[in-house]
Amino acid sequence: LQLLGPQEAMHVTDDKVVVLSASDPNLLVNGSPILSGAVWNNGVFTYLGLGIREGQQPQTSLSGSAVWSATADAKTIVGSSMTYIPNPEFPDDRTKDRARTWPYSFTYNEANAKYEGHVWAEPNNVLRNSIVTTISADGSLAAGWTELEGAAARKAILWKSPTNYQLIDESQFPW
Repeated sequence: LQLLGPQEAMHVTDDKVVVLSASDPNLLVNGSPILSGAVWNNGVFTYLGLGIREGQQPQTSLSGSAVWSATADAKTIVGSSMTYIPNPEFPDDRTKDRARTWPYSFTYNEANAKYEGHVWAEPNNVLRNSIVTTISADGSLAAGWTELEGAAARKAILWKSPTNYQLIDESQFPW
């Protein structure tokens, strides 16, 4: 298998399932492949899909999904869904595009033998980005970061489920 475009392997489970992001030649915007979460398992490569929020259609090939971590059984894979919006002030300069990422996961559905995407909850005052960067082996806790309006830096965020999150600040750390 030859993968085209940018790729990043991010996680390996104990069962040797590799979680990565790669350009998906089956998902194109303006003729360019979109970044997709993917898994490599026993020599079989599977793209996970676009991973977009309802109503958010990709406008540039920089949109898509990126994955960072997985449960021990690789049934849940976490990361982010990204939508890049061209900046009308600079229509020919992709470096000026505006990005928005949402916390996202792909969960394996045994009934149809496919991964299905899910947007995770986040605070209402997110400035631009929230990302799930890691998940526990049993899937009971996930962590990542978010950028909030008016905050000077990213904030740590923990999820007990895709709908139940808690922001963590410096006063809550035990060290």
